[in-house]
Amino acid sequence: MSSGALVHHARREPPTQIDLLADPALAEADVATVFDCLLGRPPRRRVVDGTRSLVIRASRPGEHDGIKIKGAGLRGSRIRLGEHHAKAYALPRYDFEGTATVDAAKDHGRAFTGGMSYQQACQEFVVSRHLAGQGLRVLPALGYGVLRCDGYASWFCLVGTSFGKQRDWWRLMRKRTNVERVARRLGESQVELARHSVFCVLLGMVEIAGELYRKDFHTAHIAGPNDSFLTRLSLFLFDANFALAGIVRDGYIPNIADHHELAKVTYVRALTGREFDAVQVARFKDLLVECKFPTWTMEQRIERLAADPIACTLLESFLRESGQAELFREPPAGEHAPARRARAAIFRRG
Repeated sequence: MSSGALVHHARREPPTQIDLLADPALAEADVATVFDCLLGRPPRRRVVDGTRSLVIRASRPGEHDGIKIKGAGLRGSRIRLGEHHAKAYALPRYDFEGTATVDAAKDHGRAFTGGMSYQQACQEFVVSRHLAGQGLRVLPALGYGVLRCDGYASWFCLVGTSFGKQRDWWRLMRKRTNVERVARRLGESQVELARHSVFCVLLGMVEIAGELYRKDFHTAHIAGPNDSFLTRLSLFLFDANFALAGIVRDGYIPNIADHHELAKVTYVRALTGREFDAVQVARFKDLLVECKFPTWTMEQRIERLAADPIACTLLESFLRESGQAELFREPPAGEHAPARRARAAIFRRG
């Protein structure tokens, strides 16, 4: 994939106008095929992937032999302009103290059925490029653009991938032999993404040529100087709640033997580097639900997290990385100070 400036491509077929900003390595023949797909004329050889994506074969294969068009239309047909996505759900934005508000631009209800929103298409491209620039192996971002027709605008993005049916993580976990491998990689990759300041990635992961890639960065947040360790930790915990909820869906992992328990315990081990049992994981999951949109003060949030062994392990890690641990230790109690409930070890005077 080239790292040069993006190239503008356009096609106008009244009443439709399509504009695309693409990597200069993207072949003109592939641009033409992308435009044909968006106009309802896909090639005979294509793969419908999910509810809004098509995979076409790349005319000039690079690392991958396919191009995924996200926002190409509903299950291989046209975008339903004016009809919004049916599965809208709220995603959070966390402030410096970890307090949540709804990030309206990330709501899936912003996109038209079969399409993407402006935020989703741009963020998919930007976050993928950010991670690739940090040396992580991700599916290459090839471009993003907009289709305008009759006063409506629907967005799309292009990602390099393999041509053929996609082996998403939840398909793999239907087999016992993959449960532990996939759950471990979900956790390890979440930690890896956090080290590169990327959060709110939810659950996108696909296997290509035996390697598991994280994908679907349209909801992601790149943390920066205006984000504290509590911002980052809150986003990380939101992702953990999403993953643990997904792991127990019978459509993803059949509830056979100990599959659910094995997946959850393995995932948490990968997040923390420590061993916790199923009962502790269940309590942690209950706390994560409370953490999504609470009205706690910063002090209450820290107290609640410090009281749970798994959450406290993650709190320790994020606080240590911030370099602010000394600012959050308990002062020594004076002779006449009222008795307090002991905090976790990181908050005691060292």
